[in-house]
Amino acid sequence: MISLRERSNGILRGLLELNDKSQAARRKRRHLKERSGDIIVAGLGISLGLVCAFFPWYVFFNQDQFGIRGVQFSGGGSTQVLPENLTYQPTLVGQGFSLEDVPLLELDRIATGAVPDASDPSVGEVPLSDQPFPGDDLPVPEYRVVHVANGRAMIEDEEGLYIVQAGSLLPDKSRVSTIEQRREGWVVVTSDDKIVPLSGLGR
Repeated sequence: MISLRERSNGILRGLLELNDKSQAARRKRRHLKERSGDIIVAGLGISLGLVCAFFPWYVFFNQDQFGIRGVQFSGGGSTQVLPENLTYQPTLVGQGFSLEDVPLLELDRIATGAVPDASDPSVGEVPLSDQPFPGDDLPVPEYRVVHVANGRAMIEDEEGLYIVQAGSLLPDKSRVSTIEQRREGWVVVTSDDKIVPLSGLGR
């Protein structure tokens, strides 16, 4: 005959085994769920890799679907009528227009300077030869011929270097008459009968 203690121990053992089985089943389900997530991610990665690997080949064999298409104009469309208040009117392109069609511009009528009256006989143009040369009150510069070549001479003064030829205007309002080679060397003769010899730098 089974005692009460043995019966209670058996029930308790059965409950513990049942609890262990349920925990094992729970662990197994959790493990399968985690594995299924990993399998899904791995499957997506493999699918993406295959798509990336085969898409260039698909484009290569179907170039007519991915090529650059030229724009084609059928020319059978109708001209859209735009409102008249728009400044751009396609219907007027290529047609002539009269001066009355051009809108007058609103000009600024405020005078910003004084202009001599052309009808005044006392106002006349000053000829170029009578216009003052800049620096009339300056002393006459002393020139030195630096170099002569091909009918031109390079002369210098305190202000800088000048390349001149026959007829060139000098800062002292004189002109170069000739560039000559004499016994003492090259000289530049001005219209003021001034003789400018070749300096020691150009010898």
